[in-house]
Amino acid sequence: MSQDNQSVPNVYVQEERDNNAVRVTESEIAALESDRVKQIVDFSDDEIRMLKMKDLSTSVISNRDTGTLMVELSKLRIYPGLNPRLPSEEWEAHIEYLASVMLEQGYWAHKPIYGFVSKMGKNNVIYIADGESRFRAAMLAKERGAEIDEIPVRLAPEGTSIEQIMLQLAPSNKGREFTPLEKALLAQRQMISGRTVVQVAENLSCSPEYVHQLLALASAPTKVREMVRKGTVPAAMAIEVVRSGNIENPVATLEAAVENATKQGKTKATAKHLPQNMMEKSLKKHATSMHAVIVGLRDSEAYVLLNDEIKEQIESLISQITKDSAPKAEKSAETAKKGTKPAAKKGGAGKKAAQGTESSTDAGDSPSDDKTLPLDLSSTGDTDPDHSQEEPQSNAS
Repeated sequence: MSQDNQSVPNVYVQEERDNNAVRVTESEIAALESDRVKQIVDFSDDEIRMLKMKDLSTSVISNRDTGTLMVELSKLRIYPGLNPRLPSEEWEAHIEYLASVMLEQGYWAHKPIYGFVSKMGKNNVIYIADGESRFRAAMLAKERGAEIDEIPVRLAPEGTSIEQIMLQLAPSNKGREFTPLEKALLAQRQMISGRTVVQVAENLSCSPEYVHQLLALASAPTKVREMVRKGTVPAAMAIEVVRSGNIENPVATLEAAVENATKQGKTKATAKHLPQNMMEKSLKKHATSMHAVIVGLRDSEAYVLLNDEIKEQIESLISQITKDSAPKAEKSAETAKKGTKPAAKKGGAGKKAAQGTESSTDAGDSPSDDKTLPLDLSSTGDTDPDHSQEEPQSNAS
């Protein structure tokens, strides 16, 4: 598959499902500097050799008779980087919640871990493909006294590839859905493997525009992410500046915005503190005085000392200002009547002209992604559906 390398100029974060603004927490931003993120980004299946269930010894599994195997906790493994979950306070709280429920109820038989058999050195082991949160929670509950020695595991069907397992991560993850940053890391991985932006968007159940925004956030300069993490710059504004083709140095621009905000006694910069917006506001405020100074310079004796290029620019500017500020003459009734075009007759030349100018759309064209919303990333995170009184749902990690 060919990789989609087309750049997207000056885009904003698109509205996602149910008109919910995307939110990223401070701890998730900080997690981008963690070792786990490096493992996720550098993940490769080159060293993974998929095996069959029959290759497992009886010391690993205690029940081969059903589709669900009972496996000792100590026999399960986590393959570095496969799961895109980011270390965060939210994820830790999610694991704590699951562990507290398991401490009272035990492990749920109808919530098996999804895994695959592979080599680990000289041994054949089961790696977790889906259910890392439940696995970690079970380990934590066992440490606290829960009688959980084995948990149910379902193995990937014979012939399943690691690529197929990776593509199943997002669609199957409905318990605690991946955060935008985790989706971004999934998107990066899929792009590297040769999938297009459109294909990635379909896998993540979002728009191609939204994929571009997630990638922009994940790949933003370290200093930009640090400003977002500290809360001095809203992530929405940071992404807009990073993606803008009119700003040469996003880091310097955002640092200047923070400095402007600080001078005004604010702890967080907003769009009005961006240097270009501050300048525009100042120009509007002093436009009348500037015009008077320029006109005064033109009428002064010193004007003849200026070089011709500068004088030409001054004359042109004054002329344009004078022209734009002059009242517009209203059209007379006779002129307006002359300017009115006759309506096209049905079935005549007018209809043919309309048909000629009507643009055609191929059946395979994708819908437009013009409708966009600013990205709100300054919240403390989306509500976790697993933190309810109901039994936790299956999750991909």
